[in-house]
Amino acid sequence: MSADEILREYETALKDALKNDGTENWRLEGIDSDVTTARWLYYEGVWSAIDPGLLSRAMPIVAFNVLVKSYGYSWCRRVVDGREELGVAFDDRQCFVSDLENGKWVDLSDYDEPPAPGEVAIDSFERLANAIKWPNGQLAPPGHRAGRGG
Repeated sequence: MSADEILREYETALKDALKNDGTENWRLEGIDSDVTTARWLYYEGVWSAIDPGLLSRAMPIVAFNVLVKSYGYSWCRRVVDGREELGVAFDDRQCFVSDLENGKWVDLSDYDEPPAPGEVAIDSFERLANAIKWPNGQLAPPGHRAGRGG
């Protein structure tokens, strides 16, 4: 399934979930609005109205799509054990779906309960976005938004 197909399926499910929650007009605008909307879904508990399998597939793609559309990075792919995995290429590195899901970009001990499907991927977005803004490739401190020259 392509990134566009996953995003379309997620957008349809998101609209339905927001409508059922009575918040169908609630959407943020801005460069990272898709990620912020996804975070809101988890915070408000609206995520439970969306199929967990779809959330697991869609949240890394939502995060990567923001990096591609808003920051100018590129989609990439790799094959692992005969299975294709999507990712985003930045500078001379790549980050794949499994990297966002396995806690590489967040501290899993920060969760006071098991994270919902896709939640770790969305929570990874800010640190990943910060990391790719450093020209030397080092991870920026959480909450620090360094420019390309920083």
